[in-house]
Amino acid sequence: MIRCDKNEILKAISAAAGAVDGRSLFLKNCLIRYAQDELQVTGTDNDLMVRTTVECSSNEPGEFLADPKKLREIISAMKSGDIIIHPGKEKATLSQESLNGSYSFLKASPDNYPSYPEVEGGIDIEAEFIRDVLTKTQYAAARDTVKPVFSGILLTGDGTKIKAAATDSKRLAMAEHDCAGEKFRCIIPISAIGEILKYIGSGPCQIMPSENTFMLKSGSVEIWTRLIGGEFPDVSKVVPAECRIEVTANKAGLLEVLRRIVIFAPAVSAKVRISLSPGDMIFRAQNSDYGEGVETLRVKSPIGGSINLSVNVKYLQEAVNAIDDEFVTIGINDATSPVLIRPHLKEGHLAVVMPIQTKEDRDD
Repeated sequence: MIRCDKNEILKAISAAAGAVDGRSLFLKNCLIRYAQDELQVTGTDNDLMVRTTVECSSNEPGEFLADPKKLREIISAMKSGDIIIHPGKEKATLSQESLNGSYSFLKASPDNYPSYPEVEGGIDIEAEFIRDVLTKTQYAAARDTVKPVFSGILLTGDGTKIKAAATDSKRLAMAEHDCAGEKFRCIIPISAIGEILKYIGSGPCQIMPSENTFMLKSGSVEIWTRLIGGEFPDVSKVVPAECRIEVTANKAGLLEVLRRIVIFAPAVSAKVRISLSPGDMIFRAQNSDYGEGVETLRVKSPIGGSINLSVNVKYLQEAVNAIDDEFVTIGINDATSPVLIRPHLKEGHLAVVMPIQTKEDRDD
């Protein structure tokens, strides 16, 4: 018999359910392993693994496979308090002392289920540092690309800082945080980044990067992922060393304008024409199906000049939204060069958006 808190086992099963492979008759199941005082729930699709440990009481150790999605449904519908699991030979039974009934579910043998190491001897690091750099860069990674390295985030440690970079070749995001520790370098798939950000807690955590895999332990949750092979491009070459024109805008005000103007941008290109002049930033979007939008935003121009260019407004919107500052500075050299977006005062984060080159821009 296994006894554990409903809310705790529900969190563990839900975490596993997000990692299983629903297309596989075998890996659609999660592994439930229990001992005298703890229970582990593991889900994997062979590329990503999520394992959660919760407290329990059990009169003997054991393990079995079960469908986590069905388990989540029935446990969610049960009352608060302890859940009692009776593992049988072919079925396991769920019950509660406050329920006048029980629910049995099929279980399977865990033979040949993938095994994963424990996070031991890893690198100690503050969870907020990892969360910060991943959150500020994840949007720029490609979701569908023929180049696998673009579908992940490059995470590195150089002994003094932890750094993250992501690009889909049309935009770039980079972030860093002061962090003393060991050196490492790995490209983490964007699918695993989502799970890391979902379950990483607060306070210290451990990471264990290797040549082909990456593991993270935060609180009671462990995440394992295969890494993306290949050489990540030297994205620092894309970042302008200096900009001929710079404007600074209030982040909230700029996002309001972008939320309105994107409605009139073409669905595929999301192209918006931007005209910069001292004190003003004018946005123009045209859509042949339903009209045109034009709006002017007042800005500060510490480095002056006038310029016209076109950009993907959705890319600009995501880059600005990730900036952790009240004011955003946008730097431009010409209509065909990378656009630099950075916090006005804070350091350690920047984004680059490549302009959409048109005949109109080249003529300007």
